[in-house]
Amino acid sequence: MTCVALLATVETKPAETAFLKDALIAEGLNVHIIDLSLNSGGAILDGTGKATRMDVVRHSAIAELNALVNDLTGVIAIGGGTGGDIALTALKAMPLDMPCILVTTLPFDPRAPLADSAITIVPTLVDIAGLNSTLRQCLRRSAAMLAAMTRTAKEPTSKSIAVTALGVTQAGVDALLGEIAATDYEATVFHSNGYGGAALARFAQSRAFNGVIDYSPHELTRAKLAGSHGDLSARFSSSIDLPRVILPGGLNFLGLGALQDLPGHYRRRTQYQHSPLFTHVQLSGEEMEQIAKDLAEELNQSRAKAQVIMPMGGFSSEDRQGGAIENPELREIAANIIESEASNYTVQRIPYHINAPETAKAALDALLPHLN
Repeated sequence: MTCVALLATVETKPAETAFLKDALIAEGLNVHIIDLSLNSGGAILDGTGKATRMDVVRHSAIAELNALVNDLTGVIAIGGGTGGDIALTALKAMPLDMPCILVTTLPFDPRAPLADSAITIVPTLVDIAGLNSTLRQCLRRSAAMLAAMTRTAKEPTSKSIAVTALGVTQAGVDALLGEIAATDYEATVFHSNGYGGAALARFAQSRAFNGVIDYSPHELTRAKLAGSHGDLSARFSSSIDLPRVILPGGLNFLGLGALQDLPGHYRRRTQYQHSPLFTHVQLSGEEMEQIAKDLAEELNQSRAKAQVIMPMGGFSSEDRQGGAIENPELREIAANIIESEASNYTVQRIPYHINAPETAKAALDALLPHLN
C-alpha cells in the first residue's frame, strides 16, 4: 500500500504529530510515522551524548525510509532544532524527485543544506511547543501541500544539457540557450553562486544530463579562495563521465558581500559593487594561477570528452574594454596555465568576450558531436 512518511519527535511533540497525521489522513493519505525521538526519558543529555544519540536516530530513520521508498509517495517532517536537524538529513537521503516537506522553526540558514535537494521548507513562525491557531493552520496547509505534490504526475525525462550561469555571464548564457533551443536538447541551468553547483553535482551523479556546458565555473573561487557556499566537493568530479565544455566565466573575481562589510585588504583591491549586497573583487595574479591549476587538475580527471574554450576578450561582464575589472593579463595567466597543464582535455582560444554570441555558438558546437 502506498503511503507518506511522517517524521517527528513523538516523545516531545505528541499533540503536534497527531494533529499533522490527522490532517494528512483528511487529505486522503495513508500515513506511516517514523519516530525521531531521542528517548532520553526526560534527561538532559550533554553535547556529546546528544550528538551521539542524534546520529543513531538519524541512521535509523534513513534505513526505515529506504526500506519503504518503493511504497512512498512523499515524506513530511516536523521539527525544531534537534528534530529538524535529524529530519533534514533523512529527507536529503531521499531520491531527488521524492516530494519532501520540512515544517520547521527554521533554526538554521537553509541555503547550504538545501542546495542539492528539492526539499520544501515551511516556516512555522511560532515555536512547535503546543497547538495554537497559527500552528494548526500551518500544519493543515503543509498536509494539503504534500497531498497536492503526491498527485502531480512525474515529469518524463528529456535529453538535456546542463549549463552554469551567473549575472556576469547571463548575456552569453542567453545566447547559448537560444542555440540549444534549436536542437533536440533542452537546457537545465544552474546558478553558480556557491549553491547551484551542489545541485548540479547531485543531478550529474544521477546521470540526469547528456552533457555539460560549464559556462560559469565561478564556484571554484568560492571553494578555493573565499565566499559562502554549499558542499562543492563533487562540483567538477561528478561530471567526469559526461562530455563537457568549460569556459572561464567568473573565474576572474571573488564574489563577496556588501562593500561596507568587506575586510580592508579586499576594499583596497580593484573591485565594484555588483549590487548593494554583493561586491566583485578582482583576483590577484597569484590567485588566478592557483585557480587555473586547480581547474586543470579537476579537468584532467575526465573520462569523457572535455574541452576548454578560452574567450580572450574577457571572462565576465566587467572584464571588458573600459570595464571595472578589465585585466587582459589575468586572462593570459589563466589561458597559459590551462593549456600547459592539459593532459586529458583540449583547449581552444577564441578572440571573443564570454558574453558574445560567437562564444555561445562555439561552446555548443564543441559539445554536440560528443553527445549520445
